[in-house]
Amino acid sequence: MINRESIFIERLQLTDMNGKLIKSQSVKGNGNTTMKMPTLSSGVYMLKIVTTDSFKTVKLFVD
Repeated sequence: MINRESIFIERLQLTDMNGKLIKSQSVKGNGNTTMKMPTLSSGVYMLKIVTTDSFKTVKLFVD
């Protein structure tokens, strides 16, 4: 869950380590947002959080 009270998130993008897009989700509304994850194989994934003026990428580890 990502709290969006102080920032405006526009989109979430989940990719594998090869850059292949697994899921992309536009975000609407205020408050908290969730992204339903597909069944993922073990490994490392990247979640890109896109805001109106920047982005942040975080690593997700699936065991």
